[in-house]
Amino acid sequence: MISEPDSAAPLSFDDDTPIIQEMEEAAPEQALPTPPLPLPPVRTRSFWRDMLDTVIMVVAIYTLVNLVAPRYIVEGASMQPNFHTGEWIIVNRLPYLVSQPQRGDVVILDFEDPQEDLIKRVIGLPGETVEIHGGLVYIDGVPLNEPYIKAAPNYTKEAITLGPDEYYVLGDNRNNSRDSHAFGPVTRDHIIGRAWLIYWPPPNWGAVPAQGYSEPAPTPTPTATPLPTPTYAPPAP
Repeated sequence: MISEPDSAAPLSFDDDTPIIQEMEEAAPEQALPTPPLPLPPVRTRSFWRDMLDTVIMVVAIYTLVNLVAPRYIVEGASMQPNFHTGEWIIVNRLPYLVSQPQRGDVVILDFEDPQEDLIKRVIGLPGETVEIHGGLVYIDGVPLNEPYIKAAPNYTKEAITLGPDEYYVLGDNRNNSRDSHAFGPVTRDHIIGRAWLIYWPPPNWGAVPAQGYSEPAPTPTPTATPLPTPTYAPPAP
């Protein structure tokens, strides 16, 4: 009987045969330094290119400022004692983009025929009835209290009811002003904006104040003119 050799039999080695195997650990590779990123190329701008950009920016800002807040010079005495000839004012267009003119606003009017700009004060609003007599302006029968005018108007205007897009404007110098008492009401499209600031001459610097009308003006008390005392002359003999 043939038997297979025992595969589990231990192997024998000579005494002088080394049986220890040395394992060398691989040394970690040293990281190489990362090269610096290249700087982006820089192009120097020429002096004339910078000058052109500056001029374009200044023109754009100037145009925007004049569209939103144009400037005007007062000429004439129609708005005394509050505005005088030679004063430079800034007009604000923005308020009337979101709201309508209010009583007491000082506004700039633009007329095409003849071509002129006027500065006046808004007195009557759309739908109101305006009349002037006895030195007072009446709105819907109620007299306005106007301490800012130079003198009481010495003229009379019959009652007029304003349309849905009409405003009644007057100068503060009532007796020396060409305004609605002369040419009638103005429509909304003629109102450019509201006078906002006086910036020249320097002594007159300041914001244009708003006017309130909380209390009606006192009605003038009529005064009686005394009659002449009759004299008696005896008949001639």
